[in-house]
Amino acid sequence: MKEKVEYADYFWFQPEDRWLFEHMRTEYTSVNEKYFFEEMKRRTLAEEVNCDVLVLEQDNLEQMAFVRYNACEYEVARLYPSETPGDRPYMHTLDYVDNLSGILQCNINCLELDLPPKTLWEWLRETDYRYVRYDRVVEF
Repeated sequence: MKEKVEYADYFWFQPEDRWLFEHMRTEYTSVNEKYFFEEMKRRTLAEEVNCDVLVLEQDNLEQMAFVRYNACEYEVARLYPSETPGDRPYMHTLDYVDNLSGILQCNINCLELDLPPKTLWEWLRETDYRYVRYDRVVEF
């Protein structure tokens, strides 16, 4: 039996995310991907106002951070070495958008001219969401 969709539940979603969540209900590539989308939907619907550090730059070789703010704002940033010897590395924001579908299309290699373009979503799928953690929450 097909699950009934309550469109009122999607009030907080941008139109792109409404489509994304509906589309993904039958398109998951793994159990981890299913959990990721269900958890992002749950957190958005709950209107949780906090900061979720979903991917920490220290946990992956790409030194990338993926953060969710408030109900549905997302940021992707990467750690880059300083151009000045002896200075600390710095975080560079690659994208900051108000919907999940937009941030998943962020090119995480946009500052790497020697690497082919790769979206955050491609990277998440390649790594089967293994760097995503749901327990790093900073409450405002």
